[in-house]
Amino acid sequence: MRFTVSQGLFAPVGDYRATLVGIKEMKPHAEYGRSVRFIFRVAGGEHDGAEPCAFINVEDPPSPTNQFGRFLAGLTGTAIVPGSTIDVEQFIGKIFQIQVEDAPNRKGTRVSSATPAF
Repeated sequence: MRFTVSQGLFAPVGDYRATLVGIKEMKPHAEYGRSVRFIFRVAGGEHDGAEPCAFINVEDPPSPTNQFGRFLAGLTGTAIVPGSTIDVEQFIGKIFQIQVEDAPNRKGTRVSSATPAF
């Protein structure tokens, strides 16, 4: 029996076209509170099929000045407006241009931004 070793779902630092394939609410962290994981799947290229993720803190409501609000603005491709409601599930299956960077904890990488791909 033989097995081929893969790189796993890891995507190195870079820019990719990727489909948003899922959104998962994470177990609350004792220090950081509630967060949501946005899961993308790279479409094409050397890292086709890799699934980089964005971990977004949702403890505070989104605003133009926090990470949550800036990430939503990226997904929508427009500025977010206070008082508006955004259903993030509408973006599942859509293609985005994502930027992957080193994770702050130096354990892998993370999606730092996502904007609609044209």
